[in-house]
Amino acid sequence: MLLKLLVVNPNSTTSMTDKLEAVVNASCPPGVHYDFFTNTDGPPSINDEPTSHQSAETCMAALRRIDITCYRGFIVACYSAHPLVDILKLLTNKPVVGIFEVSITTCLHILARSKKFGIVSTGHIWERLLTEGVNHFLGVHSAHFAGVQTTGLTAVELHQAPQEEVRVRIRGAVKRLLEANHSQLGAICLGCAAMADLDTIVRETCIEVLGEVEGSGIHIIDGVAAAAQLLPGLVRC
Repeated sequence: MLLKLLVVNPNSTTSMTDKLEAVVNASCPPGVHYDFFTNTDGPPSINDEPTSHQSAETCMAALRRIDITCYRGFIVACYSAHPLVDILKLLTNKPVVGIFEVSITTCLHILARSKKFGIVSTGHIWERLLTEGVNHFLGVHSAHFAGVQTTGLTAVELHQAPQEEVRVRIRGAVKRLLEANHSQLGAICLGCAAMADLDTIVRETCIEVLGEVEGSGIHIIDGVAAAAQLLPGLVRC
């Protein structure tokens, strides 16, 4: 029997949903079908706490207008401690995962105790918000967390700004993360759903800074792909 799951994009930008669809379908296990929902009443991108809460409220109102009972699980595709994750969990006993939380748990599973994970994200405000989110999720100031570096671009700008500017901004954030943590960094999380197709730039920068062998050994964690593979297993538990 086909397992039907729903990916929720809490912002209104349909081009981001298209990118999510490509990543999820490439990572989708056999016997699983994902549908995709765009919150057309939400902000174009989620850039801070006010737009995060706005997107949660409008998205939940929109989801109430459709039948979601046919879905066995849900992915909230915003890289933040997004309130929609907890709201959905109060309304259903089916698994609900956020790509932010999935990326953190993935790092903890794959990294040796001596290694750290860091996050490369968008606007500068996410340095504080994601750090707070990691500490809240783990319940501690984890020694495994290497911090957040940002590009200064919004999620929309990642795909609308000139390609070379995007490349320079991402490379700069990755370099700062690597240089601040030296040989301790073992994984870099792509800290925005809109970064799902930009992992090549991250990998190239790791190799440039660390060399071919060590740079190729850094795990690059796409929370969207990780969630697409994790959720079916949670449903079947």
